Amino acid sequence: GGFATALYHRNTPYVMLCTSIVTGIDAGPSPRTCCDGFGFKNLYGAYHPPVLTLTDRAFWKTLHEGWIRHGIAEIIKMSVVEDKSLFELLEKAGPRLIQTKFGTEGDTDEEFEELCDSIIGKAMEGYVRSEYGNLWETHQCRPHAYGHNWSPGYELP
Repeated sequence: GGFATALYHRNTPYVMLCTSIVTGIDAGPSPRTCCDGFGFKNLYGAYHPPVLTLTDRAFWKTLHEGWIRHGIAEIIKMSVVEDKSLFELLEKAGPRLIQTKFGTEGDTDEEFEELCDSIIGKAMEGYVRSEYGNLWETHQCRPHAYGHNWSPGYELP
């Protein structure tokens, strides 16, 4: 999506539709776009943020449990290095995040759905605060990016 539009006609505007948790809180609002190459993750890239990012938990209803856990792990990482209150919201929601796929199915109610929205909102806000002061990666002091130099070999493909 974003990388192709960065190449086509030198920066065609695009809308990012986030269909996973990691996309919604990390890749979706990111100013960077990339693709893999020669067996390396994110080898090619460009700086080309979307004109609009749409994150709707309803899309996550179709995710299998592993992708839900992957998203929660990303939020845990962000909360541990940046935002204690976000970590406390995760603790409050507990395993119910997985059981209900972030309040999209099963045993859910309005209060829990609002909690899920708060978790996603705070995660996105933390990401944007960290990234948008450093759009061109002039430094690598990005707490939420902890592990980017070693983690690609351990992340889900």
